[in-house]
Amino acid sequence: MKVKAIIFDLNGCLGGPGALFAVTKFGLLIEEFKKHNIKLFILSNGTGSHLRSHPEHAQLVRKYFTGEYYSNMTGHMKPDEDAWSEIMVAWDLKPSECLFVDDSHENVTEANKIGFNAHLFTSSEECMKVLQSVDMQ
Repeated sequence: MKVKAIIFDLNGCLGGPGALFAVTKFGLLIEEFKKHNIKLFILSNGTGSHLRSHPEHAQLVRKYFTGEYYSNMTGHMKPDEDAWSEIMVAWDLKPSECLFVDDSHENVTEANKIGFNAHLFTSSEECMKVLQSVDMQ
């Protein structure tokens, strides 16, 4: 799958037990995404408190992610379509150019309706397979 950006939910997908930050290969993969100019974003209905309590995760985000969008800052919560629009407008992206990863069925369903390549996070192992299928050419 060819994408220009990958948008992750923070609490369910990246942080927490069994999430992507716990997978060593994830760090290598996001490094490859950055080398190939694939932008990485966080889009969260939370406040980013996970990163404040896990500085090692915050370091990865600061190093490899292009932006962080939290509902308390944007005023919009997923699955409201406006939650995604700030990223799309600011970075001149179309939903079809993005992979969206979230652990909420409702958010993934809405993202698919909008035109995103949306993936429901159920485990870090299966999500890594999806991420490894991203075409970096």
